[in-house]
Amino acid sequence: MSKVAHTPTRRCAACGNSAAKGEMLRIMRVTHDDESASVEIDATGKGTGRGVYVCSAECLEKAVKTRLFERALRMKIDADAYERIREQGLQLL
Repeated sequence: MSKVAHTPTRRCAACGNSAAKGEMLRIMRVTHDDESASVEIDATGKGTGRGVYVCSAECLEKAVKTRLFERALRMKIDADAYERIREQGLQLL
Protein backbone atom coordinates (compact mmCIF):
# COMPACT_ATOMS: atom_id res chain seq x y z
CA MET A 1 0.00 0.00 0.00
CA SER A 2 1.50 3.34 -1.02
CA LYS A 3 1.12 6.49 0.99
CA VAL A 4 -0.32 9.63 -0.55
CA ALA A 5 1.64 12.76 0.23
CA HIS A 6 -0.25 15.34 2.28
CA THR A 7 -0.64 18.73 0.61
CA PRO A 8 -1.36 21.51 3.13
CA THR A 9 -4.20 23.81 2.13
CA ARG A 10 -4.99 27.34 3.22
CA ARG A 11 -8.03 29.59 2.86
CA CYS A 12 -7.86 32.93 1.06
CA ALA A 13 -8.71 35.78 3.44
CA ALA A 14 -10.47 37.79 0.72
CA CYS A 15 -12.62 35.27 -1.18
CA GLY A 16 -12.65 32.23 1.13
CA ASN A 17 -11.50 29.71 -1.49
CA SER A 18 -9.12 26.97 -0.39
CA ALA A 19 -5.97 26.13 -2.34
CA ALA A 20 -2.61 24.48 -1.84
CA LYS A 21 -0.36 26.47 0.46
CA GLY A 22 2.36 26.81 -2.18
CA GLU A 23 -0.03 28.40 -4.69
CA MET A 24 -0.96 31.28 -2.40
CA LEU A 25 0.79 34.45 -1.26
CA ARG A 26 1.44 34.75 2.48
CA ILE A 27 1.49 38.11 4.24
CA MET A 28 2.96 37.90 7.73
CA ARG A 29 3.39 40.01 10.83
CA VAL A 30 7.01 40.34 11.96
CA THR A 31 7.46 41.36 15.58
CA HIS A 32 10.67 43.28 16.21
CA ASP A 33 10.27 43.78 19.95
CA ASP A 34 7.44 44.06 22.46
CA GLU A 35 6.12 47.31 21.00
CA SER A 36 6.83 47.31 17.27
CA ALA A 37 5.82 45.06 14.42
CA SER A 38 5.81 45.29 10.64
CA VAL A 39 4.13 43.54 7.73
CA GLU A 40 6.10 41.62 5.12
CA ILE A 41 5.53 39.18 2.30
CA ASP A 42 6.68 35.69 3.17
CA ALA A 43 7.94 34.46 -0.22
CA THR A 44 9.16 31.13 1.21
CA GLY A 45 5.95 30.37 3.12
CA LYS A 46 8.03 29.19 6.07
CA GLY A 47 8.29 32.33 8.19
CA THR A 48 7.27 32.23 11.82
CA GLY A 49 4.41 34.24 13.21
CA ARG A 50 0.88 35.16 12.31
CA GLY A 51 0.13 35.09 8.60
CA VAL A 52 -2.71 35.58 6.15
CA TYR A 53 -3.05 34.15 2.65
CA VAL A 54 -4.44 35.55 -0.61
CA CYS A 55 -4.91 33.52 -3.78
CA SER A 56 -4.85 36.06 -6.62
CA ALA A 57 -4.11 39.64 -7.62
CA GLU A 58 -7.82 40.47 -7.39
CA CYS A 59 -7.98 39.15 -3.83
CA LEU A 60 -4.84 41.09 -2.91
CA GLU A 61 -6.42 44.30 -4.24
CA LYS A 62 -9.64 43.57 -2.33
CA ALA A 63 -7.71 42.91 0.90
CA VAL A 64 -5.76 46.18 0.56
CA LYS A 65 -8.88 48.19 -0.29
CA THR A 66 -10.87 46.86 2.67
CA ARG A 67 -7.85 46.89 5.04
CA LEU A 68 -8.46 43.20 5.69
CA PHE A 69 -4.88 42.54 6.83
CA GLU A 70 -5.40 44.68 9.94
CA ARG A 71 -8.10 42.32 11.24
CA ALA A 72 -6.32 39.14 10.22
CA LEU A 73 -2.90 40.14 11.59
CA ARG A 74 -4.33 41.90 14.67
CA MET A 75 -2.36 45.11 14.20
CA LYS A 76 -2.61 48.61 12.73
CA ILE A 77 -1.03 48.98 9.29
CA ASP A 78 -0.25 52.36 7.74
CA ALA A 79 -0.99 53.30 4.13
CA ASP A 80 2.66 53.11 3.08
CA ALA A 81 2.93 49.50 4.25
CA TYR A 82 -0.27 48.59 2.40
CA GLU A 83 1.09 50.14 -0.80
CA ARG A 84 4.42 48.32 -0.43
CA ILE A 85 2.66 44.98 0.15
CA ARG A 86 0.40 45.59 -2.84
CA GLU A 87 3.29 46.38 -5.20
CA GLN A 88 5.44 43.46 -4.04
CA GLY A 89 2.51 41.05 -4.00
CA LEU A 90 1.40 41.87 -7.53
CA GLN A 91 4.91 41.05 -8.76
CA LEU A 92 4.81 37.64 -7.06
CA LEU A 93 1.27 36.68 -8.09
